Amino acid sequence: AIYDQSSQEKIDEVSFEYIDKWESTYTWGCTDGSCMPTYGDIAVIPEGYYVVQTQDMPLLKALLIDGGTLEVRGDNANILVQAEYIVINNGGKLIIGSEEQGYPCEKTVDIVLHGHSRSIELPLFGAKGLFLRTGTLDIHGCRKEFSWTLLEQTADAGSDEIIVRHNLSDDWNVGDQIVIATTGGKKSQKESEQHTISSIEKLSDTRTKIILEETLKYQHLSVETEFEAWNGEIKTFEQKAEVGLLTRNIKFRGSTNDEWRREIPECD
Repeated sequence: AIYDQSSQEKIDEVSFEYIDKWESTYTWGCTDGSCMPTYGDIAVIPEGYYVVQTQDMPLLKALLIDGGTLEVRGDNANILVQAEYIVINNGGKLIIGSEEQGYPCEKTVDIVLHGHSRSIELPLFGAKGLFLRTGTLDIHGCRKEFSWTLLEQTADAGSDEIIVRHNLSDDWNVGDQIVIATTGGKKSQKESEQHTISSIEKLSDTRTKIILEETLKYQHLSVETEFEAWNGEIKTFEQKAEVGLLTRNIKFRGSTNDEWRREIPECD
């Protein structure tokens, strides 16, 4: 508690929490850096330790959060968490952002899992993964009101403009990656397209115009059909392409090993 020096009245209450910084040599029990986790090491965060990572993590063999807590709170715009195995056990916690305040939108976290098809598998878990046995995975990225929407006007091949539902001008941003789903036949999976937003403009409270960096390769439909229901009520059936937001500021991904890459031919 904080008290006024003259009146001794309580002014406020402040709570303090002891934390260890990942990049501090003292966190790992030395002063010269000789015990710092480096490439290929196994790093363990035991019960009673609260470690805050503010800089990139070296590629570890394994990260075991064994009853302790690891919070990612990057000082840099981009921060990297990487290991072949990440295991959370014995009540351990991995925290990025919070429910009250998501991870800052202007910053990113990449959680990269390394391995290949012949990596050694851990019992119960496997390989190349983030494994939660008994603990907490508490991750909250940049908040978005809309993660997807619908086309409000058919977009033709060759066009660089789409009209979508909702006002997204304050939610989606220039440079964001989006995907426009196929509306073709049963063999049209390849007609789903990924694009980058070049500009975004509010048309109304329910519509937004998005300009793409490149033109569309395929047509994407936005059609409404009215029909009479069994009770005589007129209903509307929407056949409209979904438009999803791909950009996230917290991403899980696996490493790529060219020696295990194989091209699988498209089905006829």
